[in-house]
Amino acid sequence: MKKVTAAIFGFLLFASTASAVESVKSETVKTSSEPVSAPAAPSLSSKQLKHLEDMRKLADEKKQELNGSEWKVKTGSSNPKAKGGEDVFTFQNNQIKSENLAKRGFIATNYTVTVEEGQDKGKETATFETMQTGPKGETIFIRGEWKDKSMQGTMNEQLEKDSISTWFTSLGREKIPPTSAAPKEEAESATPVPAPAPAVLTTTGKAEEKEKAVETFSGTTDTKRILRSK
Repeated sequence: MKKVTAAIFGFLLFASTASAVESVKSETVKTSSEPVSAPAAPSLSSKQLKHLEDMRKLADEKKQELNGSEWKVKTGSSNPKAKGGEDVFTFQNNQIKSENLAKRGFIATNYTVTVEEGQDKGKETATFETMQTGPKGETIFIRGEWKDKSMQGTMNEQLEKDSISTWFTSLGREKIPPTSAAPKEEAESATPVPAPAPAVLTTTGKAEEKEKAVETFSGTTDTKRILRSK
């Protein structure tokens, strides 16, 4: 009798344990199948939003300040592969062009402007950045900081197995138009050319001016004079 009771108790314990395990598995599968929502982004206060908007406006103002300027810079590098010398940066049409890089086939590119926080108002130093690609796939990153008539920065050229870093510092700043004028040839071609007046052909086949008859009358006389212009 004790053996039967023990057997029944063991069977009930096994059944109870198996049921609990299946319940845990079911809950695990159910929980893992439910999509997990991403945490909500923290909301910004009106003061924080205004601060971000003010910084954006300041960056736009600095970009317009830089646009329409030409900088003569001195370049140098500790890398023997790089040649030091001088260059001219032109900021026009909201793009930057390097005179030296243009000779290698690089074209002007757009640039971004950022302003670091915590600076005295009206005395901020701004940063511009751009990336240019050459005709053979060369890539150069240009980054500079400027304030008033002073500028400095670096140019990093990515090579296949190496990179060359060149520094630059300003020698002078000149003001130029913010936008470039259209080439003279394009302006001339855009000007409409009036078509020549058609000639009147006589029976002899020669081009002559059309005769103009002018009738004049004097007093009460019926004298009519026809003036012909040749």
